[in-house]
Amino acid sequence: MKTIVEQANGFVAVRSEVGKGSIFTVGFPVAGAQTSETPARTSGAIAHRASVLLVDRDASTRNAASNALRGAGFEVHEGSDTVRGLAIARRQRGELDLLCLAHPSEMDFIAGFRALYPRAPVLLWSDSTAGSDITDDADDWVEHVAGPFDSTALAERARDLVARRRAEADRPSGVAS
Repeated sequence: MKTIVEQANGFVAVRSEVGKGSIFTVGFPVAGAQTSETPARTSGAIAHRASVLLVDRDASTRNAASNALRGAGFEVHEGSDTVRGLAIARRQRGELDLLCLAHPSEMDFIAGFRALYPRAPVLLWSDSTAGSDITDDADDWVEHVAGPFDSTALAERARDLVARRRAEADRPSGVAS
């Protein structure tokens, strides 16, 4: 099924909660719609295709997150660990708009990413509040999503974060938000 959905430029979103089960949502683009710039499937569309680096050691969670982000209009570059993630970040040469990281404790990786992309937002997610101390001490462009994995919520939060960052970048200097 996954292959059929991907070949049709569709997406699979997953919401999973331990002990309760999983809900899978499958979506397909509207017939005749442009697939290269797929609009977001929830409120707040991205003006032009944004590029995200997604890093998670768990292949199934990474796949669900990747599908949801693609379904929300992102171009997704996946890394299975922080070493591969930094290699991808270097190859992209400034073309990444967002980092999504499943392990908030990876401070060295976040610092390495920020050295390459100082203005790119970072979105952390985990099953616990382990990343909240990072976001408390960080600037406004590091956010943490805690709780059961919800790929749709992750995609919405990513889209909102990129849209806010782009709006700030487009604002003339000296103009408050």
